[in-house]
Amino acid sequence: MSKHLFNKRQRLLLGWGSLSVVGMLVLAYLAFTAKQQDDPATPKSDGTIEGLTHKHGIKTTRVKFSFEDQREAAGINFQHFPATRRSLMPEDMGSGLAWGDYDNDGDPDLFLVNFYGSILEPIPDNAEKGRPALYRNEGQGRFTEVSNQAGLDKATFGLAAAWGDYDNDGDLDLYITNYGSNLLYRNNGEGTFSDVTTQAGVGDSGFSAGCGWGDYDNDGHIDLYVTTYVALNIMPKMPRSFPSNTDQRFPIPSIRHPTHLPATGYTITMATAHSQKSPKRPSWQTQTADHSESCGSISTMMV
Repeated sequence: MSKHLFNKRQRLLLGWGSLSVVGMLVLAYLAFTAKQQDDPATPKSDGTIEGLTHKHGIKTTRVKFSFEDQREAAGINFQHFPATRRSLMPEDMGSGLAWGDYDNDGDPDLFLVNFYGSILEPIPDNAEKGRPALYRNEGQGRFTEVSNQAGLDKATFGLAAAWGDYDNDGDLDLYITNYGSNLLYRNNGEGTFSDVTTQAGVGDSGFSAGCGWGDYDNDGHIDLYVTTYVALNIMPKMPRSFPSNTDQRFPIPSIRHPTHLPATGYTITMATAHSQKSPKRPSWQTQTADHSESCGSISTMMV
């Protein structure tokens, strides 16, 4: 009786192994020779992009549009963070801007927040660099910088800004958040602003981020909500809510205030919504975009 070179178990292993090798070679060949699908977002030689609708044969009546940089033509010449970045957290988070018709001429004006430079360097009183800028809209796509005459050219470690008529005098006032003390400027009505931060009690000196105005308690006076980020030791801080009252001061809420929620906030959005129970009484909802080491979260206030 002749002996087999391999026993039954070895023959099975050899057979399945051979099939596996052949299968892998076939898959490798197919992967190597198969034509890769074109990315619909890749520009063609003439610079145009067909997009997904064309690739899938979907007809669309959407009008094509594009954007052009009109900064120089509009007269906007602004440099953000005119310093050497040192990879410190506040330097990576700024800065914002705010549109608002501060002079009530029917054209939205532009305020650009700036960040002076490294937080390791104190800001001198006469700092020339890192100043914010207010651009008055002259119409016809032209702007004029009026920061100095308006009194809004103080250099700060700025992060965000929001317009709001907190004193109900018919013109927009400006709140600016900073790394350091925040600022509230009252619109004097003749193209200038006055710093009323101390009088209003809203100069939170922590690490603020976004801010928003809204009359959440429907008393006819807009309230201020300010998100804060973290202390430099990575300890979380608190979002701050400043309910307005008739004497134009914003009392600091206690730890029991329902909007005094632990969070590390980026931005704030305020919007109205009408409930079914009280359709004539809007409720204000604030949403804070937060970030932590584990996940993002939402800090919400509803009244």
